[in-house]
Amino acid sequence: MAPPVQVDRTGDETGSRVKIETSINRGDSVSCTADSASTVDKAAEASPATIIVVDDEERVRAIAAEFLEDFGYLVFQADGKAAALRLLEADPCVQLLVTDIRMPNMSGLELAD
Repeated sequence: MAPPVQVDRTGDETGSRVKIETSINRGDSVSCTADSASTVDKAAEASPATIIVVDDEERVRAIAAEFLEDFGYLVFQADGKAAALRLLEADPCVQLLVTDIRMPNMSGLELAD
């Protein structure tokens, strides 16, 4: 059995923190926090980004999108490869792609390429 995997990243400029944990038979856990909402708000206002959140699990996708929208970003949601590619074709100015790695038909890494 593989050991659990954990990614923990802190944003230097905003004080935000993203923590991702995954474990066999336990599933995935994603948590996002911001130490200073005003700092994050200023960053979003200075350079609002268009973001596509891609995840085949609606609940995970909605939580991630809501978190980003709370900081002023324009967020589109896609439930997989086809929807994400349609959004990317419709708006080539998308600046960030947040994607699940394991999805049916295409991995998040393949989508990002």
